[in-house]
Amino acid sequence: MRGPFKLFRRRRRKIEPVRIADALREYPGMWVALKNGEIVEAKETPDALVMALKYRDITDATIIRSPAEGEAELVGLG
Repeated sequence: MRGPFKLFRRRRRKIEPVRIADALREYPGMWVALKNGEIVEAKETPDALVMALKYRDITDATIIRSPAEGEAELVGLG
């Protein structure tokens, strides 16, 4: 029923899923920050990455380390 008030629907921005494995291959051995399906920053150390994110005022990013070539892949708590 439509009266004097319309129901508004928020449009959701469609975010294409990022293939994390493919994205991380570009940054072997580095710490990488992902936000909204995109890599926003990559640094050699987690401290440097956090400082760069703070400098750029980027919040709510996911941080993950990309394995270097030939590095053993660890799964679980080790």
